[in-house]
Amino acid sequence: MFAILNLPPMSETQRKDEFKIKFDGQLHQVEANTLINSLINISAILEESNTEIHPDEKIEIKIKALSEGSFLIHLLVEGVKNAQAMITAGSLATGANLITILTGLFIIKKHLSGKAPKNTKEENEKVSITNEKGNVLVIESLTYNLYQHNQVIQDAISNNFETLEDDASIEGFEIEDDKEHVLFDVSRSSFRDMAIKSVVEDENKKTITETATVHIFKIVFQDNYKWEFYYKGNKISANIADEAFFKKIDQGEKFAKGDTLIAEIQINQIFDKTVNTWVNHSYQVNKVIKHIPRDEQQGFEFEK
Repeated sequence: MFAILNLPPMSETQRKDEFKIKFDGQLHQVEANTLINSLINISAILEESNTEIHPDEKIEIKIKALSEGSFLIHLLVEGVKNAQAMITAGSLATGANLITILTGLFIIKKHLSGKAPKNTKEENEKVSITNEKGNVLVIESLTYNLYQHNQVIQDAISNNFETLEDDASIEGFEIEDDKEHVLFDVSRSSFRDMAIKSVVEDENKKTITETATVHIFKIVFQDNYKWEFYYKGNKISANIADEAFFKKIDQGEKFAKGDTLIAEIQINQIFDKTVNTWVNHSYQVNKVIKHIPRDEQQGFEFEK
């Protein structure tokens, strides 16, 4: 599980933070191509993340002096004020947050091994990501959305680890904070998976899954027809994709208008650029967890 880092806020006049990248191995030197390409791709991820979050704010990425005989590279991310944007201590684009996002993007890539997630579930601005092995990673929704919908970021992650894989002297890769706490690490054995190219099919669409309470408004037993529910005060139409649920219907379980279902709801969203937000487009009930007839609902506590 990945927890968001507790990094201190920057002041309005000094929005910057530091981190280090480390090339592991028996190294007293490193190929110039490896170092340059890795720095280019890491810079691209930071800059693209910043552009997505705050397009009117700029950052500069600087290299501090290298320690002799070491390939622990010390980098500085610094915000740059301009006439159009006032940088505040609460800005999501602070260096500290960008470093957290960079780390999170690498953690997601490592968790998924370059493959698509088996399942995702969003709740309270966090996403639970289940990989093919059934392992679950919990990460900030902002970071996951950047990973899923930004092709520049996807390419930069893959290119960084393709460069490292091509250099046989590099045995591992780490990101550390300025106090040398390891934020992310990966061994050479995972470089190939980290280098797998992922294609963003449609950056204006996404799917989230959550467990929710829905109230039956209209029941439809015909194939390819949608049931109607009330969900968070809004009437919605949704297919039910749970075969076990329909077996219960075939076995005689009764349903009525006003019954309640506790269910896993899939919400398909599209990004509306005119209002700069994600909008619910369609729904599907993936799994019915519990059916509560309306005459048994006295004292039942509904979701708030």
